[in-house]
Amino acid sequence: MRRYVAYMAGFHACRGLVNSTLVLYLVDSLHLSLASTGALLAIDLIATLIAEIPTGIYADVRGRGRSFFLACVLSFVGYLVYGCLPALASGVSSGASVLAAAAVGEAALSVGFAFYSGALDAWIVDSLSTAGTSAPVGQVLARGQTWKNLSYMTSGVLGVMLYHAVQGFPFINGFLLSALAALALTAYSRRLIDGAPRRDATADLPPALRAALSEARQVLAASTRHVLAHRSLSWAIVAGGPCFALIQVLAYYWPYLLVKDMASDASPLGGNSAPALAASWILGYGARAIGNEASRKLIGSRLPRAAVLAGVTVAGSALVTTLVVLPVLPGRVLPLDWVLAVSTLVYGAARFFDGMADPLRQWLLADLTEAQGRATQFSIASSFALAFSALVALAAAGALDHGFSVWHVLTVGALLQLTSAPIYLFADRGRARNGHA
Repeated sequence: MRRYVAYMAGFHACRGLVNSTLVLYLVDSLHLSLASTGALLAIDLIATLIAEIPTGIYADVRGRGRSFFLACVLSFVGYLVYGCLPALASGVSSGASVLAAAAVGEAALSVGFAFYSGALDAWIVDSLSTAGTSAPVGQVLARGQTWKNLSYMTSGVLGVMLYHAVQGFPFINGFLLSALAALALTAYSRRLIDGAPRRDATADLPPALRAALSEARQVLAASTRHVLAHRSLSWAIVAGGPCFALIQVLAYYWPYLLVKDMASDASPLGGNSAPALAASWILGYGARAIGNEASRKLIGSRLPRAAVLAGVTVAGSALVTTLVVLPVLPGRVLPLDWVLAVSTLVYGAARFFDGMADPLRQWLLADLTEAQGRATQFSIASSFALAFSALVALAAAGALDHGFSVWHVLTVGALLQLTSAPIYLFADRGRARNGHA
């Protein structure tokens, strides 16, 4: 449990340090257009999508520990590439060259995240089962999410402070610091594989490569059959797509919305933007961590999980819609400072409900997946969410390139998430009929 929390916190601390100002870094330091940032988000999601199922199979066949180790290695490479991009941007006149180099770094980070995704959760679920502990799986997963978000929040604030402090020194950035942290995490994560069996399952991996590939195909085929055969699992996976897409575009573009659109600052993190962004990062991810903890209470209660999950999904959509409408009220009813403050509070409330929903979705999937090939089944679920989100990101990039604003993108995302609520209710009813615990 403690190692699970440490790995989750460390991995996301590296991400939070740069993600809190990523879109600003792309626009201000690398001089990319807003539409190009949308293209990079799409590249991130597509690369993760392509790698998601193969990395899930790798985790099932070669071991969850080895999968997480590779996640740390590739993350180090991606952060290092991104950290060196200001040097390229200052030496070339072509934005396409900078965008192409950024895409390489983004792809490395994305594939690294795919190696992480599902593998660490599958590792702790299997570890709890092997140890015969009575710890509820849902509550352990929720605790991991809590610490992940607290770490992400703290490092994100540090990222904002660093970005503000090094303005005018583009060759000093959070990506290089994240690269060093990822390198340290790579060394620490070796304990997951040193002296460990080649795989987490009971049988050893066959020595011949052909046999290993055959086993990988069997794992994928069996996991796919399980997903298709269990309608409740299939619907639960479908419902996760719009929810994942909304949180991707909201978290990705929030710094830009606050600093550029709402405050209309001409200079990077000028005026009061740095404290405002830091405060919103604390509120957003602090609220998400509180939501994770709140879900632990719900998991231990007798409340109907599907109804709660549908309710928090609707609440999240309503809050994002409020976030969109508030700054563009006719005549801007509230003064600018009040708009920024209220919008930040609404953003935090939206992240609170997202924090509640995420462990509930994980718990539902944990109930519906099978132990044999669980990482692959988690990866199938993630792949659908990534594919759906990639389409949304591509559409967003196109819309931004044709004069639409981020507000339009968030409105569509909120409406799409509303469709998930009835699907969750249907999925949980099917789960009950099929006799799942």
